[in-house]
Amino acid sequence: ASASGTGGDASPAPAASMSGDPAAVALYTQAMAALTSAKSVHIKGSSTQDGDTFGIDLTFVNGKGVTGSLGLGGGTMQIVAVGGTVYVQSDAKAFAAFAGADLPATALDAVAGKWLSFSSAEDDSADNPFSGFGELTDLTSFAQDFAPSGSVTIGQGQTINGQAATALLDDGGDDPLNDGIFYVQAGGDHLPLEVVPGPKASAGDASTGPATGKIDFLDYNKDVTLTAPSGAIDVSQLAALMGLPSAAAC
Repeated sequence: ASASGTGGDASPAPAASMSGDPAAVALYTQAMAALTSAKSVHIKGSSTQDGDTFGIDLTFVNGKGVTGSLGLGGGTMQIVAVGGTVYVQSDAKAFAAFAGADLPATALDAVAGKWLSFSSAEDDSADNPFSGFGELTDLTSFAQDFAPSGSVTIGQGQTINGQAATALLDDGGDDPLNDGIFYVQAGGDHLPLEVVPGPKASAGDASTGPATGKIDFLDYNKDVTLTAPSGAIDVSQLAALMGLPSAAAC
């Protein structure tokens, strides 16, 4: 199955859920609305904190699905969502990091490199080891991860990937180490351009190491075709594939 994006309907993050400088709140709301209304967007970057590195390289096709990869535990997990089905392929390192359990090497080797599938309707099922992946396949849902966690103000402008950008500073709310800087286009639709840790997160503290990295928003409104991989195995067969009791597969 395949599908090409033609745009999608979305609602911006409500201004009522944000606090801070009214001008910053309004600009943040406009940026979120522009992001969730885009035909497509490539979100790419990585972040590291306390020695843990997370990578993302996903292209969202609004209202259609997603294609790309995540970096976890020094490994890579491929993701495709199209036609109401989510497909996941992982190497042993990424699956071990995702599963969060001590799985035998034989079990990890058995699943490594194989495409697994489940329907979007099964995303929240307790029997689905990839429960919650729906957020990674829908642009509107995923965009909420970039909503501010604290009070926002307008910071100093910068040039991001060759574009004039306005900095929106999120103070992190209850946890200052969650602070961040959200760069958006200074003009036009105020599309998001980049997210980086804020000064407190970048400094870290005695218990939390410094946060590093960035996430860029690229290639807006490009034509993207999503193609389902062939030969995928339903996740209901995952435990048997790994040679484990059903409860131990996730």
